[in-house]
Amino acid sequence: MILLKGVDVMASDKTVLNVRYDPTVYEKIRLIAEQENRSMSNLVEYWSLIFIADYEGENGTIEFGEGSPIAAHRKDNPTKNLPDDALKSVAEAKAAYRMKRTKNN
Repeated sequence: MILLKGVDVMASDKTVLNVRYDPTVYEKIRLIAEQENRSMSNLVEYWSLIFIADYEGENGTIEFGEGSPIAAHRKDNPTKNLPDDALKSVAEAKAAYRMKRTKNN
């Protein structure tokens, strides 16, 4: 635990990932995060977990390290309350990813 100007701050065991976004994509993520009362990092992590769950549902569990599965366990659909333009952006990103993946294989 770190004491910072009288505020307790817990050290994080999470890995930092620097990501470059198109300014329009960045602004949309910022606005969605604001509407969802989340930080941008938390929102992107949340979406990543959703993507991993979807990916593993289609392709099987991803193994890493000593065979430990990636756990992203959700039975509900946390994207159901996202604005239509956000859902469209997510769908377009998924389609572009799948298209790129298909071209590379």
